[in-house]
Amino acid sequence: MEMIVRELIFGGLKRTNIMKRYNLFLSIVAVVFALISCEDWTEVEAIDYEPNDVNTILQQEDSEYFEKLRAYKESDHPITFTWYGAWSGIGATTKGRLSGLPDSLDIVSLWDNGTYEKGTEKEKDFLYATKVKGLRLVTCVILQGCDKEKFGWSDKDNGESAVRAYARSIVDTIDKYNYHGFDIDFEPSYMGHSEARNIVHNEERVAIFIDELSKFLGPLSGTGRLLVLDGEPQEMPSQSCLAFDYFIVQAYDCTSDNNLDGRLQSTIDNFEGYMTPQEVTRKYVVTENFEKHQATCGPTYYDRNGKVYPYSLLGMANWQPKTGVHCGGIGGYRLGKTWDHHLTPWKLFRESTQALNPAVK
Repeated sequence: MEMIVRELIFGGLKRTNIMKRYNLFLSIVAVVFALISCEDWTEVEAIDYEPNDVNTILQQEDSEYFEKLRAYKESDHPITFTWYGAWSGIGATTKGRLSGLPDSLDIVSLWDNGTYEKGTEKEKDFLYATKVKGLRLVTCVILQGCDKEKFGWSDKDNGESAVRAYARSIVDTIDKYNYHGFDIDFEPSYMGHSEARNIVHNEERVAIFIDELSKFLGPLSGTGRLLVLDGEPQEMPSQSCLAFDYFIVQAYDCTSDNNLDGRLQSTIDNFEGYMTPQEVTRKYVVTENFEKHQATCGPTYYDRNGKVYPYSLLGMANWQPKTGVHCGGIGGYRLGKTWDHHLTPWKLFRESTQALNPAVK
């Protein structure tokens, strides 16, 4: 079991460049990497197929490695997560491809350039990443307000019908692209008031918006599709907390357990009476800003016992919340920005993933 888990987490470099080589360049890269390999790598034959043959790509879904990988993704474990805005599906390197991201990555939130057309390289990349590697994709929207004219706003019901229509339009988009759910970027403290922001600063309308989404997404829907809250869960209407699979916090420039302890406690306090501290903790995902910390995945980090970690993502992975249960996971903003800074792509992210989910003996 230990070797399986280590292969899923550390074998991603080899798999990253072999699984998704859509061209000769990536096959050559895979061979080069194999020559400077570590003991966790194994011999893998190149797989040849026509770039446009989606069916051939998907046949790899049946391999033993991918079966184990998908089983790992479906198991109960703290997740890894990233916001991703550089998706092209093509390129000389794999950093612009979903299939080129670390194998052990659980959820990607597409906050920019997230759509694709049938028959394109992006669709094939989408199919490979989701069907073969078990990656779950959610689309991300900053919650501000809804277009009054487009969604038929009426002051008679305080905009409720329009807010519900807006929520359903988001579900329609998720259905169209076969995404696995929705990531709500909820940051009321950082937004000014305007007519266009007719939801985010109105607690009743926020609750209505979440209620409508929860019919189709999240744990209350029974659909298995994700409803994720990022930004400021401590500001979300308390009664809406049960609608979410995860609370993802932008703990950027984090330097200590004390920082994470305080953030978590504010959300526990907000949802008191609806969720226990342990239930909140298990859904609480902490993230770093990889756009700022491209080479280091965060600043130096200190735990409450004085232990020092060289970068915050690793500290987050080793964080032991005072509630007595593990946090929901770790991640960061724009993982692709870390690609060029280490000989081994995703090196620090993989190290942190191993610390978060160590090999089971």
